[in-house]
Amino acid sequence: MGGLMRAYKCATWRACRCVGMTLVMAVGFIFYFMILQGTNFTLVNIVGRFPQSVLMVGSLMYLFYGMVDIVTYVQYGMSCGCTRRHTFFSIVYMHVFELAVTELVLVLYYLAVPAGWPLLLQSDVCLPVLYLFVFDMGLSMTMGILVRRFGKIAYVLIVMLGAFVGGVIGGLAGIFGNEMIPCAPVYVTAAVLVWYVVMAVIVWLFIRKMEVRV
Repeated sequence: MGGLMRAYKCATWRACRCVGMTLVMAVGFIFYFMILQGTNFTLVNIVGRFPQSVLMVGSLMYLFYGMVDIVTYVQYGMSCGCTRRHTFFSIVYMHVFELAVTELVLVLYYLAVPAGWPLLLQSDVCLPVLYLFVFDMGLSMTMGILVRRFGKIAYVLIVMLGAFVGGVIGGLAGIFGNEMIPCAPVYVTAAVLVWYVVMAVIVWLFIRKMEVRV
């Protein structure tokens, strides 16, 4: 039980660090894009861009941070006395923790913002953020395995692909606004969950065969 709690404690710290960096960077990018667009720095303009910035920054942060976590902390956890099962459970726990905190921040945001304020994304993005981030976290686990297997080449190619996709997502969000965030039907929820479960199974099979190097 000590190994499991140790793994959860470490995963909690990593999740808090990732969420904190995501929110700070999201606020920073609000000002960055406002400067580029020449937008007036009013409270309404700043606050109204927060959901879009979280969507854009979080989609990249949770993807790349999850990948680095697989590469770095899986081996570290097992070398510190955690079993393979404990390490795997801590990865899933970290993802759930990150999603829960992010969704809580967005829910509190929509509760706090007055109804009459113009938001850059008029629709509630809590559900689309959940779909996108679950997909990202599943993909990040597989990407981490590829980096562990093929080294720097895989890392460089993945970063290039992620930067391109992130730029496309950010550009579309800025151009189309809330039109690019439809209400997803039930089968999308099922597809995203199945995707994550499949990726988690692949990671578990990988962790089971990983050699521990102290």
